[in-house]
Amino acid sequence: MNKVETMEQFWAYADKMEAGFCFAMLTDDILWEKWPVSAERKKELREKEGRLLDIRIFNTGKELRMFRGDIGRDFQGRSIDDGERAPSIEEYFDEEQYLDIDSKRSGELFAKEQKVLATGGGSYPLPIAGFENAKIRIRNYLGYYEETGQAYVKDWRLMDVFQEEE
Repeated sequence: MNKVETMEQFWAYADKMEAGFCFAMLTDDILWEKWPVSAERKKELREKEGRLLDIRIFNTGKELRMFRGDIGRDFQGRSIDDGERAPSIEEYFDEEQYLDIDSKRSGELFAKEQKVLATGGGSYPLPIAGFENAKIRIRNYLGYYEETGQAYVKDWRLMDVFQEEE
């Protein structure tokens, strides 16, 4: 895990990221799309930094993340590249979770705008070919308490978004 100090450093690392996804939470929107994006789209993302709370650019091997608790605070960031670290340094486990999608109401919106409706309301973009049985894969990194040896999740990252085959 490497620390990312500034948004400039984040975008420089992002330019080196291979094919994957970009997931961003802003104060008024959620953005989710395939990565890399066009130069024009990257410029649009950078113009939204003032409203940005969390952004992750990820693929199965690595994740680049910048985040802050609320507007007005400084960003914190990190990058995780599983190919750069020795597997014995950290243990991990992967999990898959279904995305919150109201399948009955999302068909028309997905066909028009590639967005889905959440069961509790609201909509968000989904950058894959279909929305039925859409899942996200998450990698959880474990740490251990010195006093007890008990494991805990010390960090996690997004790995993939996909449609589960039935």
